[in-house]
Amino acid sequence: MVLKPLAGVRVVELANWIAAPAAGAVLADLGADVIKVEPPGGDPVRGFLRPAQVSGPAAEVDYPFTVSNRGKRSVELAINVEAGRAALLELVSSADVFLTNMLAYRLSRYGLEASNLQAVNPRLVVAQVSGYGSRGPDAHRPGYDITAFFARGGMIHTMTPPDGDAPKPPTGPGDHATGMALVAAILLGLRAVDKTGQGQVVDTSLLSMGIWTMGTMLAATLVDGRDSGRRSRSTEITALNNRYRTADDRWLYLTMPGGEKWPKLCEVLGVEDMVTDERFRDARARYRNMGLVVERLDKAFASKTRAEWGRILDDAGLVWGPVYSLTEVVADPQADALGLFPEIEHPTAGRFRTVGIPFEMEGADIGPSGPAPSVGEHSEEVFRELGWDETRLEEARLSGAFGRP
Repeated sequence: MVLKPLAGVRVVELANWIAAPAAGAVLADLGADVIKVEPPGGDPVRGFLRPAQVSGPAAEVDYPFTVSNRGKRSVELAINVEAGRAALLELVSSADVFLTNMLAYRLSRYGLEASNLQAVNPRLVVAQVSGYGSRGPDAHRPGYDITAFFARGGMIHTMTPPDGDAPKPPTGPGDHATGMALVAAILLGLRAVDKTGQGQVVDTSLLSMGIWTMGTMLAATLVDGRDSGRRSRSTEITALNNRYRTADDRWLYLTMPGGEKWPKLCEVLGVEDMVTDERFRDARARYRNMGLVVERLDKAFASKTRAEWGRILDDAGLVWGPVYSLTEVVADPQADALGLFPEIEHPTAGRFRTVGIPFEMEGADIGPSGPAPSVGEHSEEVFRELGWDETRLEEARLSGAFGRP
């Protein structure tokens, strides 16, 4: 029998955008029954992100939404009306986890504080994620990964070159990282419930994950109160930890701590004279003359393509990495060998690849179990499982529980 690690665990997800739904997608990949509660009209991120440039039935699939919502069931509820809120609480009474990214004041507005939820389900794990956390002067602030994770967490400042513009990070990395932190917190909460029989509240934030991600660089700053130096290519500490453009206008990164690989690098680049040149004789001298070092290495790297340099650097045992475009990432045979692009079967669009979760468990069935649901696709199914008959469903419709009757 193949193991589905979280089979039998029910998660009620009242969340939108990316971070919290991404956590729900991981739980669904692990076998949990994740019920996504959406407002009338659906999660506002539906249709918001870049669509795939395809035609026919495949064009109807929201591929970015699928990454964070595959394998779930969708229930459409208007929690701003009493009938919708009551239906949500009944659903929560059947769950193991309540997952949300609603800020505390909104949860309070609808009577969905952890204490109220655990009053109807004493073993419930309430899992919360927000931009800035559940307490403190900015707990009320909305936040996205660009503002809370990248910008306020210090990452963008550190990546901004002297006299350069602050870079705009891509969409979603902070959300997906924070989603993984929330998954860990949820599993911790479930374990605590198993041991104590008591419900738990777990919490994380984009800011928390941003700061943890920057922990190695923040450690010294916590002690000496100083910012790390921001460096351009020509002012880096070592040429062995720098980036270079190749003949085909691609980039590669070298990452080799220490200086023992310097002679070998000079040999493969055809600049052996730099090994004995007094200006570059040791790490300190190279640092003082980094502008000249980069100028010479730039000229050498510009003589061949990235693929050619890759073979040369590999043969020499030097550590490097290509700067891949997104189209190169999805064609990477190493990523494919790791199963990072599993396929999903869609009822009208057929099979397509998506992004897999970044870990494995030997002998377990881990991965997407189906496409993302349409809005409210499973509303009747889920409430029938709770024992609702047609009369109760019709009463809920007429009362506006599922949206405008």
